[in-house]
Amino acid sequence: MKRSVVLFFLLCGSLIACSHEDGPSLDVKNVRILAPLPGSDVGVAYFDLVNNTDAVSHLINMSSPQYGQVAMHETTETKGIARMRPVSTVPVPANSEIKFSSGGLHVMLIDPLAELGPGSQITIQLHFEDNLLIVSTMLQPRRIRRGQ
Repeated sequence: MKRSVVLFFLLCGSLIACSHEDGPSLDVKNVRILAPLPGSDVGVAYFDLVNNTDAVSHLINMSSPQYGQVAMHETTETKGIARMRPVSTVPVPANSEIKFSSGGLHVMLIDPLAELGPGSQITIQLHFEDNLLIVSTMLQPRRIRRGQ
């Protein structure tokens, strides 16, 4: 009897393993979380969001245990004037990649809940309609460009 139960679970595990696609359905690559500029308490996060499925996936919210607020924003330029606006949902098309980067989609990390500096471990939870991704990396110092 015991051998039959073990064999049953091994067989079920094999069937489940065969039914999954290779690799994760959603993935996050090239994560950079930058510390606030001097005199500010707002950090920023950049990354590449990859959808390896045959269906669109909608990123609907983000949160972090280290920050009171995490907000998605998009920077657009019209007639030479850059404007930043909040974004409530980011559709990630099937079998494609969306880049969160400077000058485009990005994540604002607002109201740190503790003293954070370069080297602090930061976790961001990406909430999708039907999925959750958790990203964790060290806070990097922000480089100030000359002329700023």
